[in-house]
Amino acid sequence: MKDQPPDPETGDETADTTKNRQLPEFGAEDYITGSANAQAFKLVMAWPNWPHTVVLLHGAANSGKSHLARIWATRASATLIDADQISRFLPGLVAAGHQGQAICVEDIDRERLDEDGLFHLINHTMETGGALLLTARVPWARLGVGVPDLVSRLRAAGTAEILQPDIDLLETLLVKLFADRQIDVAPQTTAFAARRIERSFAAAAALVITADRLALEEGRRITIPLLRRYFGDEEEAV
Repeated sequence: MKDQPPDPETGDETADTTKNRQLPEFGAEDYITGSANAQAFKLVMAWPNWPHTVVLLHGAANSGKSHLARIWATRASATLIDADQISRFLPGLVAAGHQGQAICVEDIDRERLDEDGLFHLINHTMETGGALLLTARVPWARLGVGVPDLVSRLRAAGTAEILQPDIDLLETLLVKLFADRQIDVAPQTTAFAARRIERSFAAAAALVITADRLALEEGRRITIPLLRRYFGDEEEAV
């Protein structure tokens, strides 16, 4: 069981190569919303008035799932359980006899999902009037779950998808990611980057990490010429 919610998804699947940046804690006030993630954010903030006992939040890597899970876990005082350790901790949850307990299991699309444990955890949550938030990169139909009863439970769960960002959200996200690393980047530089990168949260996170590393190595600011090198425009980066 995790003592704390996982790191924000701006960094949880892309290694951070810098060591002298102190990244802040993330709360609801730090979460950037747009058309791509408004539905998911609204659902998380609607707790405890959920229409479903179990909710699956899904979206691509670095899309903000862990950030939303952290927000919800704080609001709901949720217990966090690793996807491959559910059966280990379920007896303790049952023995405690708590009613209305909130539980979060992240990344259920990863290897070694405890499928039997998750099925029994869902049943326990339903029987005790609790709430269960699951996260994955794909919807339930693409999880490849082999336990038929679990498939039935997941089919009945509420879902919210985080879509890939439009260019406006992407530019705002880049500003936020740079600011999280205490990096001051000119507006025209982030606008340039937003027009050039793939429209995905993962691409934004990768650009910020790499640009930060290059700037630190060379002792210079992050500017359009530096980003031209990142995009391979060597002849234009001089």
